[in-house]
Parts: sequence; structure tokens; C-alpha cells
Amino acid sequence: MRCLASLRYLGLCALSVSGPQAAEIPPKAVAPYTADTHPKIALKWGVEALPQINALRAAAARKASASRECDRVSAAELLDLRSESPALWTVAVACANGTTFELRQSDLPYR
Repeated sequence: MRCLASLRYLGLCALSVSGPQAAEIPPKAVAPYTADTHPKIALKWGVEALPQINALRAAAARKASASRECDRVSAAELLDLRSESPALWTVAVACANGTTFELRQSDLPYR
């Protein structure tokens, strides 16, 4: 699978957690948000917040992939309606087997 330069720059290519239980995280599952692809999020939080949101999504995907309950990460998306402030951003991580994780910024080391 080819990795886009923008994903490689953000450290999102071939994301994995060491150990036999880590689920696959395809780059598409954590493709970076941009003002063009997610204009409502960019408008609400500001374009300058997008790199932070992308890092948070990647960290949430890594944490979910480490769980035995997740077979493969399908998507990691900011839950805009549940994210009341940047300190309370919440990310939903969907796994191919139907398991979903909701992780708050305080649950994740992402910087």
C-alpha cells in the first residue's frame, strides 16, 4: 500500500502498536482532516487546530488498535457534537468487527 507524503509527514503511515495483539490501522482510517475535506470542523475549531485534531485521531486509533476487541481500525473521527472545547475533544474509533471506542483527549498521549 502506498503512503501519501502528507500522511508520512504526520507520522500516520503504517501505524501500529508493537505486540501480537495490535490491529491494523490503514492510512485511510486516519487520513488528515483539512479545511477542504472537513470545512465544518475547520470553521468551528479553526484551521490551526487541524494538526492537533489529526494527532489526537491517530493516538486514538493506536490506543484502540492495542485492544483485543478491535480487529482492524476502520475510522477515527472527531465527535464534533460531543467535543465541547479543545480540552474535551472526543474521538470515535470504529473497528471492522463493529466495536467502537470513544476516547477523550485526556485519555490519550498524542503530542
